[in-house]
Amino acid sequence: MSSFPNSEWSAQYDEEAAIDAPIQEHVMQSFSTSSSVGFSYNEQGMLNRGRKGFRGMQQEKNEYRQSFYHLQHRYTKMITLPVVVIAISVIGLFFALISFRGFFHPTMKAAGAQSGHRGRIFKDLAVAAVDRNSLGDKNQAQRFLDLEYHTNQTRVGRTGRIFRRRVLDSLQGMLWGTSHPPRNSQLRKAYLRTIRDTRGKEENLYSSEDMLHAEVYHNFTYFKERYAEMNKTFKIYVYRDGFKPLVHGAKTGGIYATEGLFLKRMEDSNNRFTVSEPSKAHMFLLPYSVRQMVDILQDPYSRSMRPLKTFISNYVDTLASKYPYWNRTHGADHFFVSCHDWAPLSTMLHGELHTNSMKVVCNADLTVNFDIEKDVSIPQTLKGGNQSDLDVGSLGPEERDFLAFYAGQMHGTVRPVLLDYWKGKDPTMKVYEVLPSDIAVNISYAQHMKRSRYCLCPKGFEVNSPRIVEAILSGCVPVIIADNFVLPYNDVLDWTKFSVTVPEEDIPDLKKILSSISNVTYRSMQRRLRYIRRHFLWLEDPEDTQYDSFHMTLYSIWRQSMNLRRRKPEIFQERMS
Repeated sequence: MSSFPNSEWSAQYDEEAAIDAPIQEHVMQSFSTSSSVGFSYNEQGMLNRGRKGFRGMQQEKNEYRQSFYHLQHRYTKMITLPVVVIAISVIGLFFALISFRGFFHPTMKAAGAQSGHRGRIFKDLAVAAVDRNSLGDKNQAQRFLDLEYHTNQTRVGRTGRIFRRRVLDSLQGMLWGTSHPPRNSQLRKAYLRTIRDTRGKEENLYSSEDMLHAEVYHNFTYFKERYAEMNKTFKIYVYRDGFKPLVHGAKTGGIYATEGLFLKRMEDSNNRFTVSEPSKAHMFLLPYSVRQMVDILQDPYSRSMRPLKTFISNYVDTLASKYPYWNRTHGADHFFVSCHDWAPLSTMLHGELHTNSMKVVCNADLTVNFDIEKDVSIPQTLKGGNQSDLDVGSLGPEERDFLAFYAGQMHGTVRPVLLDYWKGKDPTMKVYEVLPSDIAVNISYAQHMKRSRYCLCPKGFEVNSPRIVEAILSGCVPVIIADNFVLPYNDVLDWTKFSVTVPEEDIPDLKKILSSISNVTYRSMQRRLRYIRRHFLWLEDPEDTQYDSFHMTLYSIWRQSMNLRRRKPEIFQERMS
């Protein structure tokens, strides 16, 4: 009989006990086995759980599994969440790139199509601008606004392509390393040669050797050989005497920037052409600045050059009395560099400087103290201003809808004649005095150059002008209207291959002369402007400055000095001894 007072509980207990009896007997027999024989999981659970038996064990196993799965899920979330976030970010960046305007133009064909679209826009602008009196019409003004909007959209598309290419090139570089350069870099190079990046601020788009083309030189082989010899042997000593800003303090901006850029480069400690020992020098540089003298010494109410001439004469006499180098050749191996209009005449108070020394000047006028046998003509570079907006090759020949363009100050004798004959006389001849503001607001000075086939470069008070370099950089064939002008680097470059020279007396026939040039000839000249562009830029990348304006100027100086030694060996006899 059971001792439990409740008969229901007692009956249940007896029933479970009868079921558990065989199992408990088996378990008790297990205690008598060897200690090396352990209990199974089920047996131990039954022993520990008493009469609850399998039900308690199964409940515990379920709880254990739930706990394990919960722990596993928590760590899975900790690992999976960052991976998912990164994957979503990469996918989002990818879709952002492909949705960026211009992404789907990776080939040269698409780039050319985009350039053609841009050309059509500029052509529409040209048609709208033919009659400048119609600019007041509301419909015409709205058309300009619409066209300007589409032009800006085109720029966004071009920016998108450049951005996309740089991203892809970076990714390819990380994947392939330096041993397998990305194929896209070649596409990018070809792309940039087709449509130039409008950032453009002296960005070097060409390698020095690849862009030398024999057709623009008088003697290409001779030039390359002599240029290499100049690079190896030519040495210059720069006098340290004098005080800033008249000496060693030339400015590097504005329309007279060339002299400042040259003097700055010559006084650079990393310049391999300068030497500290005068005995090793082939030439001696007088580092004064005519431009600074005009700004500081010149009376603003006087046109007299007497203060400049006096300072220069005294400076040279001081060097001649202090050092033996001037007296050995009477100044024949000395030179100065200046782009100011007065530079050729600034030497007249000093006989030897005026007669013997080399003048490296922009105002290379055969009628104003320029000796073609010993002096050097260099290009006048405008640093800043319009130059930063010029972009060579931005429009092809078929997209340049103006025949000729000129805008500038009215001084000298040639420019007034040009305006008398052509200002407002022909819609294809865009000839102005100063570019009118109502026209400039729609088509800037730089845009006029980029849309014109020919850019007129008439002389002012002097023969030189920064407009020649501006035309070359904008892909506009320069038309030189300046008699007796010795063109820059004329001993190296064949200017007939990429420019037109028109005598001053032929200004009335200017359109007839330009229109008579065949389309094939014009295309050749316009294409060659890209080949000479490097020679008219002051490049700043120390690893790639060969054949730029600085080196071309040095080459002209070196060649003239060698020619002078061959023609007049008696002048250098004392020095050689």
